[in-house]
Amino acid sequence: MANDSDYTPSTTEYQDTEQGYHTAELLVTKPNLLTGNDAPWPGNSYIISYQNTSQVLTFVNNNAVLTEFEGKPTQRWSCHSKNGWFGFANDPGESTRWLGFTKLDDTDAPLRCASFDLNGWEMFCVAKRPDDGFVILARINDKLKPVGAFNNGTLSAQSNWDHWWSFTKAT
Repeated sequence: MANDSDYTPSTTEYQDTEQGYHTAELLVTKPNLLTGNDAPWPGNSYIISYQNTSQVLTFVNNNAVLTEFEGKPTQRWSCHSKNGWFGFANDPGESTRWLGFTKLDDTDAPLRCASFDLNGWEMFCVAKRPDDGFVILARINDKLKPVGAFNNGTLSAQSNWDHWWSFTKAT
């Protein structure tokens, strides 16, 4: 378990593609404070957890994987907007990598974090569920498909709507 010294404020840059770059102060949320019910909005950073678990979306070697929440910067995602869509980036700045897909010609396209640009394959729609949580929807062949995890932990666009996510704002 991390100690309090692991949660110090850091300054980061985020990109609003319509207005340029901005700087924001961010503080990593402590593990026991994952609320999970904050609506994502451009200019803010979030810890994105999978359903009712402590598994969070984590950037590892140009991939997006689920790992136990430890409060690491690789587990924080900045929210951006472009053409009415959301984009999520890890490590905002010159080396920004965007959450997205390497191909979008099938439903099982694996989720990655490798692109340096925010284009169609890196754009998402996020919808609030009637209960807790949100559905992250990817644009696949002119359809919206929910992003979720297979039993082996692989993240991809799915064909069923049983997958949902929680967003906790990093303040």
